[in-house]
Amino acid sequence: MTLRGSGKKPPLAFVQTGFPVPYVHKWLASKTIWIRLPRHGILPAVPDPGGQTISAKFPWWRVVRGQLHAWAHPVGQAEPRLAADVSPVAYYAPTGFVPSGLHFSEPGCWRITGSLRGHTISFVAQVTLSTP
Repeated sequence: MTLRGSGKKPPLAFVQTGFPVPYVHKWLASKTIWIRLPRHGILPAVPDPGGQTISAKFPWWRVVRGQLHAWAHPVGQAEPRLAADVSPVAYYAPTGFVPSGLHFSEPGCWRITGSLRGHTISFVAQVTLSTP
């Protein structure tokens, strides 16, 4: 699990957004993206309608303009590479906070990656099934 945050401090405007979900805490950053890591490396997910996948809400913060893209795959495997539902730029400010819905085929240890304008950030989390 990725438990250690960055030594860098995020922009004040990002900090002022608070905790959009209760299970994140320490900051981690790339050149274009900031995230808050899941507490204790655990990312709680709930069953999706239809029961084929499970999902977790996850916040991202963009330093530069552009559409964030995200995906996940089980640690140790390149596939399946599952896409995320990331809100379009038109729904939020050009930079700053943007939410996503991460979809997983099953609970387990997953590498989650976000990409924006050629820069990526990844972390590993234990995706667990929780009750809605």
